[in-house]
Amino acid sequence: MSVTTSARLVAPPRADVTQAQRYVTSKAHGTYSDDEVRQIVELYFETGKSVGLDPLLAVSQMVLETGNLTSFWSQPPRRNPAGIGVTGEPGAGISFPSWTAAVRAHVGRLLAYAIAQSRGTNEQVLLIKEALSWRPLPSQLRGAAPSVKDLARTWAADPAYAPKISRIANEILAMAPGPGMKEEDDFVDVVTFGVQSADPTIAGMWLLAGDGKAHHVPTPEDLAALGNVVKHLGDMSEEFLRRFERIHPALENLP
Repeated sequence: MSVTTSARLVAPPRADVTQAQRYVTSKAHGTYSDDEVRQIVELYFETGKSVGLDPLLAVSQMVLETGNLTSFWSQPPRRNPAGIGVTGEPGAGISFPSWTAAVRAHVGRLLAYAIAQSRGTNEQVLLIKEALSWRPLPSQLRGAAPSVKDLARTWAADPAYAPKISRIANEILAMAPGPGMKEEDDFVDVVTFGVQSADPTIAGMWLLAGDGKAHHVPTPEDLAALGNVVKHLGDMSEEFLRRFERIHPALENLP
């Protein structure tokens, strides 16, 4: 699946939150820590999904507008995620007291561009009202951009604005989904392997990472790879080996 400029803004999520988190943290992101970036991206996914707007497109626009959270206006104490009110005039632009407020203002403003004034669910209408309290939107722009391509020459004057958003969205989609592990977390606390399929050639791999959650990543190639993993267990402590054997006796039967 790829995102084209014809992609509708009001749509189910096209990406996993961890893909977007990995993308933004993989590049320079201003004064924000990796944890702060993950929280910002998670806010986009929570807010977007709550009102039916694809968070992938909102994050992609944020990345474009802020240079991946490196721009002057995106830094604290301004926290402006999408050039809202930034006209190029000295001091012109909206500052937000928190990223929760900033993300809600951005997502709500996108909704106002995507949905005509007389349309929308109660949740959408309320978020649009909240967003436009920060900066009103001319009535002729309400519902003027239901798809990515319509944001060019409405949200931004750049005629290449839409292809840039689509390119970023596709780069995010190219990131591998899965648990977003922090650098300071233990790489793996516990790993167990087993077969979770009627077909015994399909192996399931579970990681209990530093966040304390079990993450299941099923891939057909896991079983062949397990032998190599077990070989490396010899380099680990005897205590760690005992943990593996206690967790899943099936380790003894691996090739």
